[in-house]
Amino acid sequence: MNRSIKVLSFNIRYDNPKDGFNSWEHRRQMVFDIIRKSGADFIGIQEAVIHQVHQIEAEFPELGCVSRSREVSTDWGEGCPIFYRRSKWEVKEFGTFWHSKDIYSPGSKSWNNPLPRITTWIHFRSREDDSQIVVYNTHLDYESILCRDNSVKLMIEHWQNHHKNLPLIITGDFNSHEDNQCILEMKSHFTDTYRKIKSDDGNSFHGWSRRAYERIDYIFCTKQFNVDDSFLITECPQGRYPSDHYPLATVLSY
Repeated sequence: MNRSIKVLSFNIRYDNPKDGFNSWEHRRQMVFDIIRKSGADFIGIQEAVIHQVHQIEAEFPELGCVSRSREVSTDWGEGCPIFYRRSKWEVKEFGTFWHSKDIYSPGSKSWNNPLPRITTWIHFRSREDDSQIVVYNTHLDYESILCRDNSVKLMIEHWQNHHKNLPLIITGDFNSHEDNQCILEMKSHFTDTYRKIKSDDGNSFHGWSRRAYERIDYIFCTKQFNVDDSFLITECPQGRYPSDHYPLATVLSY
């Protein structure tokens, strides 16, 4: 059976009132519109603080969500939530690990990163045919190369120890260019879905400007998948951007 899956990775920019014209209250509906139009099975969100996650949940009761703050407390801080279509997918197992030497210690840091970093994951079962898929969602550090390199090693090790025989999708803001070591390491194990389809620069971070200038957002997958399409969503209604990153969409089959 040829099963089609739509995936969205979207750094929505945390709710920072200092963003003024671009603050969350002015662009929240645009973020909702992108999620709605995508029709995605799985949506990996980065930079979402607690109330942003709750607002997305309230807007989309048809979507389930697994989320954990990167901080010690679950009451505040950014997370890497994974939203999924309840009618199609059932959660078998889920978890979050920290990018540190003690991966199950909330809020832990090890490699010169100023902020805790995490990966949230879900093991899904299809309600249609009992097939199984695992989704990881992550946001790597913006400052420490050592942390980014070790974070990728941790993700690969976690996959090899827990999910190696299952189809895997990884969404995330990797804060890394294609020639950085951590991305080369990812590509040695997984398919870069955008690059499988497109040969342009793929720049996804624009910082509220008209021209994106960094490719730092990725969707990777294991070899069980065919990549049917992959594209950036570059909508800018009335001159206002939904985020300082363009969301990345991918269509897979397996």
